Amino acid sequence: MKQAIHTIERNTNAYAGIEISKLDTSKEEAFSVHREDYFSLIYLLKGSGTVVIESEKIAITSPSIIIVSPLQTHYVEEISYCKGYNIDIENFLIPNVIICKLQSLNPTQQVITLDYKQIDKLFRIADLLFEQFENKGKAYTKEIIVHLSTALLFQSIANLPVQHIGKNDNVKTQGKIISDSFKVLLSKTLKVQSPAFYAKKLHISVSHLNDMVKSYTGKTSSFWIHYFIIIEAKRLLYHTNLTIKEISFELGFNEASYFTRLFKNTTGVSPMNFRNQFCDMS
Repeated sequence: MKQAIHTIERNTNAYAGIEISKLDTSKEEAFSVHREDYFSLIYLLKGSGTVVIESEKIAITSPSIIIVSPLQTHYVEEISYCKGYNIDIENFLIPNVIICKLQSLNPTQQVITLDYKQIDKLFRIADLLFEQFENKGKAYTKEIIVHLSTALLFQSIANLPVQHIGKNDNVKTQGKIISDSFKVLLSKTLKVQSPAFYAKKLHISVSHLNDMVKSYTGKTSSFWIHYFIIIEAKRLLYHTNLTIKEISFELGFNEASYFTRLFKNTTGVSPMNFRNQFCDMS
């Protein structure tokens, strides 16, 4: 019998779309298979074990970073004597350049072994982030938390080995190359467009774009178009005072009602309710 895969939504303890918690255990632990609708990163100073990401079993040693993108099925098969931080971040708080970089990694590349000098730099930022998270509610805490998390992410991808970010990786399949290029275009366009628009930019047919993206990511090109548009919509709702109608036109929608319907169908809440979730934070 196949094990059910459940989706974990943002924890109610999260603040400003971010949650950070300390990992400190002297016993072996295991977790059931699941997926999340946010980015989850583990910064491991001590510990070892095994994690399974998209059916790929990967050994964990320390110090290391474990990166899980939204909607990826994963579970910790076992981990023991661990010490570090677990940080969950909503995708709309992460710059698109980082999203594309993180989502371009293969599962085996999502566990990154570091040296102690590298992890020390990351922990200095993570310690500050945790301190701010513990003192949330004070003036400018939200802004400090968001900018510290961004600094932590940039420092994290700066530690990726060259082969993880190089353009000439021989193990890349055609599907991966097209999917990565497609996502880079999506991250820069920021207006709703048809698959044909992106296929033309990539000098391929629409059917080839759809086939390659679906075969590599498991999702359609339309899914990814909406995915990046909703991320940008969340950013505008979070960071600006633009009205829902103004945001819909900013994103290229002819009708605000269609934007509102797409947003609610995708996120489960209306644009205004999403904004209200954060409006009382100082």
